Amino acid sequence: MQVIFDISTLARSTGQAVGIVRVVRELARSARASRPDTIFVIFDPSAGLFRHVAPKHLDAIIKGKALIDASTQADPVTGRSFGGLALWLRNPRRRAFMALENLRAKSNGSSRFVDFLQAKLLKQKHREALTGSGGERRVVLSFDAVAGEPLAATANQVLLCPGSDWGDSAVTQAAHIKATAGTRIAQICYDTVPLLHPDFYPPGIGEQFRRGFHRMVALADVMLVTAHQVANDVRGYCAANGLPMPALSVFPLGADPVAEPVSGAADLPAGLMPGHYAMLVGTLEPRKGHRLLFKVWKQLLAEGVPQQAGFKLVFLGRKGWLVDELVDEIAAHPSLGRDLLILSGVADRDLAQLYRNAAFTVLPSLYEGYGLPVVESFRHGKAVLASTGGALKEVVGGFSPCLDPRDEAAWLAAMRRWITDPAARAPYEAAIAKRFRHPTWPQAATAFFSALDNANSAQG
Repeated sequence: MQVIFDISTLARSTGQAVGIVRVVRELARSARASRPDTIFVIFDPSAGLFRHVAPKHLDAIIKGKALIDASTQADPVTGRSFGGLALWLRNPRRRAFMALENLRAKSNGSSRFVDFLQAKLLKQKHREALTGSGGERRVVLSFDAVAGEPLAATANQVLLCPGSDWGDSAVTQAAHIKATAGTRIAQICYDTVPLLHPDFYPPGIGEQFRRGFHRMVALADVMLVTAHQVANDVRGYCAANGLPMPALSVFPLGADPVAEPVSGAADLPAGLMPGHYAMLVGTLEPRKGHRLLFKVWKQLLAEGVPQQAGFKLVFLGRKGWLVDELVDEIAAHPSLGRDLLILSGVADRDLAQLYRNAAFTVLPSLYEGYGLPVVESFRHGKAVLASTGGALKEVVGGFSPCLDPRDEAAWLAAMRRWITDPAARAPYEAAIAKRFRHPTWPQAATAFFSALDNANSAQG
């Protein structure tokens, strides 16, 4: 069955390709390479239609070298839109940047004058948003340059929606396509966190997700999930709320193979020594456990444990939502920049360097639908202090300890021991080196499309 691949989430994403964006990118790469009949589309919220992606820009978007400016389109959720003068009044810096970006395109990307003017417009957060996973400057394309002809779907196709931006209008259009053309619908569900813990998100997000999820499970012919725990959560929620249950299929996420260190690789950030830091990789948001770990870290500092071992803690990830108070507390603490580092906008090569030289990593998340930082840590031979939240215990698979994400005393004791006694980590490191195996991204993508094909064949 031919796949219609919606890359809206990927095309709109800024900054490093992490989380859902990384998954969509790797699946799109695989489809582009091994399923040449795949149709790639993007949702146009202003017109309420899926549209073909312009072929000349497709590879740049999939490879992360380009992204679209969606600010001229209606909001996918609220349906609100602004045009003309209103766009300039709302965000003159962005409009000026895009005007210059259009000039850049006309000069084939080589205009020192444009570079100079854009450098004056960009703040650090904008530079990070425009930096790809390889550290390159990404091109920003207008929506109209990327979106081509409207999709004309048929009954022998499946519309794959693997992203996170399925707003009401997109669901409505997908339902219309299914009803009128007989096209099948496949959706990836990464987790049910907004249903289980709406307090982890800004007001309204939980209700928005709940509404979308209810429509999604009623519409989808196939739902693909990343872990058995997520499948159980979906089944439990649907049963408790009287919702129909689409066919469920579990597929693993992939991980990049560990490359040999390259000559000229960036040095570690100032103050970090190989084997003398622990690292938490993930967006600063309520469920990731940064607050608990910060409390534990302050207690360890009060005991003098990190200082005696010359040990530091690294938070690696961009700032998310509902963490302003925590960020202010960290900023006001004397350990910031000395015993505690916060890094963001790190390129893939530098991230590998940080993993390679860490003593161990930590992931005290209250819930994860998978937990790729665990797999990435194991790939680099590093043990992890992980939580029991969501699918983490399933992904860890006994290769590291899993602690209650709300048990501060347990995390304090474990961190203290692993900092002061590296031998305590040795059995886990030996087991990881000897027995841990995990699919690469190409292998995981192959498994994904096989699961998609099998699910569609089974339903006939």
